[in-house]
Amino acid sequence: MNKIIILVVLFYATASNALTLEQALKSAKPLSYEAIVQQYNINQQQLEGENIKQQFDYKLSLDVQLGLREELDKKTDDSTVYFNFKKLLFDSRHNIDLDFNKANTALEKIRLDYLKLEQKLSIMRGFFDNVLADLEYDYSTQVLALSAVKAVHTAEDFAIGFASEVALEQARAKAGLDFAMRQKIENKQILRRKQLADLIGLKASPDMLTPPALKKYLSYTVESESTWLKSLQQHNSLLQILRLEVANLKHKKQQQENRWEFSVESFARLGEQTYNKDKNGRYRAGLRLNIPFGEDEREQDIKALEILIQQKQTELEQQNERLEQSTLDLFLKFQSALRQYNALRTEQDYLSFNLDKASLEYEMRLSRNIGDAMIKVTKNDFDLAKAKFEIVLLLEQMNLLTQGKLL
Repeated sequence: MNKIIILVVLFYATASNALTLEQALKSAKPLSYEAIVQQYNINQQQLEGENIKQQFDYKLSLDVQLGLREELDKKTDDSTVYFNFKKLLFDSRHNIDLDFNKANTALEKIRLDYLKLEQKLSIMRGFFDNVLADLEYDYSTQVLALSAVKAVHTAEDFAIGFASEVALEQARAKAGLDFAMRQKIENKQILRRKQLADLIGLKASPDMLTPPALKKYLSYTVESESTWLKSLQQHNSLLQILRLEVANLKHKKQQQENRWEFSVESFARLGEQTYNKDKNGRYRAGLRLNIPFGEDEREQDIKALEILIQQKQTELEQQNERLEQSTLDLFLKFQSALRQYNALRTEQDYLSFNLDKASLEYEMRLSRNIGDAMIKVTKNDFDLAKAKFEIVLLLEQMNLLTQGKLL
C-alpha cells in the first residue's frame, strides 16, 4: 500500500512539472530565424533612412593649402586656411527617397508582425504533434498488450488442443509486428520531443506534456465564409503590404512627375588667404543653387516606376485570388473538422458505455476479453484529440491570415 501511495505521489509530482502549451509559447525564442533576418531588414531600412537624413546635417571641414605663387620673378605666399561650413537645405531627390524609405520601413515592420504570428502557429503545431505522439504511443502499447495476451491464450489453447499450430504462429507474429510498430512510434515520439525543444529553445526535451483544454476554439462559431473573407480583406498583412507598396510607388511617381531637379545649399567660410589678403575678407557666406543640365533622369525614373506599379498591381491581384481560395479551403476544412469532432464525441459516449459493460462482464467472469473495448476507447481518444487540434490549427491559420484579428 505504501508503495502505491509513493508511486501516485511521484506521478503527480512529475505531472505538475509537465510542459503546458502556455509555457511553450512563453518560453519560445524571442524571434525565429526568419524573424531575425526580417529584423535585420528593418535595421537596414532604418540605417538607409539615417544616411539620407545625414545629407541634411551640418558639415564642417578644415581646408589647408600650402603654396607659392610666382609672378615676374617674385614668389608670393599662396597659402590658405579655411573652416568650411555647409548645410543642404533642400534636395528634390533626397526628399523623395526619404519618404519612400519611411514607407518601406513601415512595410518591413508589418512583415515582422506576420512572422511572429507564424512562429506562434509553428509552436502550437509542434506541441500538438507531441501530444498526438504520446496518445499514439499509448494506443500502440495497448494493442501490443492485447496481442501479447492473445498469444498467451492461444498458446494455452494449443497446449490442450483447442488451437492449431497455424493460429499459434499467427498470434505470435501479430505480437511481434505490434512490438515493432510500438518501437517505431516511440522513435517518432523521441524525434518530436527534440524538434519541439529546438523550436522553443529548451536545452533538454520535455518529459511530459499537459494536453491543453482549448475551450475558446471549440466554442468558436462562424455562419458563412463571407465573414472570413471580409476579415481577410480588412486585415491580411500580405494584402496590406502589397496595397501599401502600390500606393507608395504611385506617390513616388507623382512626386517624380512634379519634381524639379535642383538642390539648395547654404555655406560659410572662415579663414585666412595670404595672397591678396587685403582684398579678401576672412568671412564668406551664401546660398548655392544647383540645377543640372543635360540628360534628365526624371523621365527614366517615371517609366521605371510605372513598370513597378504594374508588376505590384498584378502581384496584388494574384495574391488576393490565392488568399481568397485559401480562406474558402480553410472554412470548408473547419466545417468538416467540426462535424468529425462532434461525431467522435458521440462515439466516445458509446465506446465508454461498451467499456463499462465489458468491465462488468470481465469482473463477473462472463468474458475474459476486455482489451478490445479498451483499445477502441484509446483509439477514440487519439482521433478526438487529432480532430480537436485540427480545428485549433485551422482557426489559427485563419487568424494568421487576418493578422491576429479573428480570435
